[in-house]
Amino acid sequence: MKHQKYFDKTFYSFFEQLLLELQSRGIDASQWPMDHVCYRCSDLAEYHRLCEDFSGTRLLSRAQINGREISIYKVPQPLVIRTFSVGCIEIPAPRADKTYSSGWEHCEFVIGDSFESFQTRHAQVPFEKSGLQKKINPDLGIKLPSGSVRFHHLPIESIVDIEIRRGLAVHNL
Repeated sequence: MKHQKYFDKTFYSFFEQLLLELQSRGIDASQWPMDHVCYRCSDLAEYHRLCEDFSGTRLLSRAQINGREISIYKVPQPLVIRTFSVGCIEIPAPRADKTYSSGWEHCEFVIGDSFESFQTRHAQVPFEKSGLQKKINPDLGIKLPSGSVRFHHLPIESIVDIEIRRGLAVHNL
């Protein structure tokens, strides 16, 4: 399957580095499920190529979000690293007004705590709080040298179901 080539050493080293950077800030992510990972494309041609490469997997949704298309795929075999298993990949098209490098950008975890409790427990961490304003699945984020991490309450598959019911995303185009 063409999509498997993206899960080479770069994915594993990206994720291991994020975990180390979280640990250095006092956050042990092993207690939460990893929801999904995001692969950034540098241009539209690459975005379309990746979508083609992932066409053998299950497309959960394709939606216009913040001025660009985002596709979310469920891979047939979850990626396993340490105790984490991730089955969903987010691939956003690049925004016309921004420049991106190709590669792994972020991962997201589903937490059970309230955001207030989570922030109190990790008071030393300078969280990005702009995601708390989202109407669907608000989140707290942290930018790290190797990428970013977001913490929210609902898994991406639940969010996709909500977006489809509300007509915000299309399922299985």
